[in-house]
This record gives sequence, structure tokens and C-alpha cells, in this order.
Amino acid sequence: MKKIVISELFIPPYDEGMKVTAFSLLKAINKQVECIGIGPLSECNIHENINRVYLSKLLFSFGLYKIIKKKRPDLLIYVPQASATLNSFIRFKILQWISSGSKLAMIALQHCDREYNAVEKNIIRLLRPKKVFVLSGVMAKQFKTIGVLPSILPIGVDMEKFVPVSNDRKKVLRNKYNIPPDRYLLLHVGHIKETRNLRLLTNFVSCVDIAVLIVGSTSTSQEAGLKESLRQSGIFIIDYFVPEIQEIYQLADCYIFPVIKKTGAIEFPLSVLEAMACNLPVITTPFGGLPEHFSPSVDFMYFNTSVELMQKFNEIKQVHPETRKKVEKFSWDHVAKILLQSCED
Repeated sequence: MKKIVISELFIPPYDEGMKVTAFSLLKAINKQVECIGIGPLSECNIHENINRVYLSKLLFSFGLYKIIKKKRPDLLIYVPQASATLNSFIRFKILQWISSGSKLAMIALQHCDREYNAVEKNIIRLLRPKKVFVLSGVMAKQFKTIGVLPSILPIGVDMEKFVPVSNDRKKVLRNKYNIPPDRYLLLHVGHIKETRNLRLLTNFVSCVDIAVLIVGSTSTSQEAGLKESLRQSGIFIIDYFVPEIQEIYQLADCYIFPVIKKTGAIEFPLSVLEAMACNLPVITTPFGGLPEHFSPSVDFMYFNTSVELMQKFNEIKQVHPETRKKVEKFSWDHVAKILLQSCED
């Protein structure tokens, strides 16, 4: 029986969390069952298993209708770019109308950027979405208030791609990306936007033995003023697409995730998992689903204030991390199995 994954996120390059999640799920599902992807028209098609069609703002198009009718999938999974907005639920309902009997599931990767008003809540209740996945209990609680009973789905990490390296290899990579070889390197990977709370990282630039590197996604617009301000403060910035993104984690000494605003990242931050797979110690805010999966430890610390951050950093830079062990259960194959089994049930 065929599965179809539909997403507006299927546009290369895959260099930010939502895109990587959608694309990785497609590949993992396709390892277990026959599955194809459907995405918007794009000049770059690096994956032959994605069918490119015109998608309107409401997702409907004759090309989409034709593919669904031809393939007749038993399961259709929608991963919306806009995540949990009212329009996402409307698009999901339209897919239900044209899928003619297929089971449907939607995966909401991020909070809606604002609270639903009374009218939106009533519309979503009327749409009656049956199978919705979210990434944390916090999101599940929000959905339950509007009459939607979601399932919680973790996201995964490529454990074969993101691996620890030796100190010698780390030095080679530092040289490749023009990063000082003899300084303790703090890393953050993600959007260069104010919503990521990146200015907090300037607290470290006055320390002569510490360097800070931010790698910005090219899939979304970068805020030029913020980027220039961070660069002028002494933070190293990589603002171009890095195909071998695992090398960036491998050359670092510690990963920091300072995001506070709930729409600043996907609810279960992929970059944190990728850093842990490379066995980096992590300092993070208690963001989204992280506290539900990871208890604080000597190599995985939470902070809420800038004072706490500096205290935690002084502690964590002394440890020998073992964070890779904590993410071994989060392989994409395992996530795909959970998704498919839940939809079958």
C-alpha cells in the first residue's frame, strides 16, 4: 500500500529544521513502505522521489488531484510549512476531500505564531481533524483546548551522518572553515533572526580563550542588521549553505541553544539533536519538548537567565560529554515506525 507525504517544505536546500524534518521523514518512511513525496514546483530537484506540482495557497491544484487519484494511497501525510495555523487545518480538510478514502495525518512542527481567537477555534472544531501529530506535551495541551486530540511524535537525527570526530580531525575542520584552532568554540545553528535570542551570545566574546560561531540557514531571510551587529561584536558567522553541515558540529566544543520565543524554532529543536549525535555538551533554554525528553545532567544543562548561562558554561566546559548515548533512540527509522504504527492504529 502506498503512502504519500505532502509538504510545501520540499524545496532545496534542506538547511533548516522544518525542511530537514519533512525530507528526512519522507526518506525514512520510504525505507519501510512504498512512499512518494509531493512538493511545490522548484528549479532544483535533488530527490527523484518527490513529484513537483503547482500548489495554490489552499494547496489544491489539478496536478495534485491527478497524482492522488492515480496513486490511490492508503495514507496521506501532510507536513505544513505554516505548521499549526488555521489555514493549515483548512488545507488539511481540502486534502481530505480529494483523497477519496485515504487515511490522513498532519504533523504540526511548530506553535502557531499567535493564540487562536474564538472564531478560529470554532472553525477548527468544525473541520474536525482526526489525526494530528505534535512534537511536545505543551503543544498537545494547546490543541486540546480547541477540541483537537493530538498524538506526540518525536523527531529524529541521522546517526550515521552526525558522528563524533577525533581532535586531529577537529583541527583539520577548523582550518577548513577558518576558525581559530586553539579556542574553546561555542556553536549555534539556525535562523539569524531576533526571535532566536542570538544577542545573548555576545556575552562570551570578551573572553579571550572562547570563540562563538553562528551558522545561519539560507532557506529563510537573514536579518542583515542583526547579522552585522553580531559580526561586529566578534562572533564568527557562516551565512552560506554548508552541504556537509555535520562538519560544523564536529569542529565545535559545545552547543548553545538560547531560543526563548516559542515560534523561534520547531518545538523539538533538530539542531540540538544533531549536536548531541556529534557528542557535544549542550546548554539550552528549557525550550519546547526538550525537557520532556532530556533531564538536566553534567553534559546537558538548562538555563533561564544570562547569569545562569555563564554559570552553566563554566561548569560544562570541564566535562567529558556522553550526549550521543542520549539520542540513540531518536533515529529517523524509529520515528517513521512510530508514525506509521500510530496511523495504522
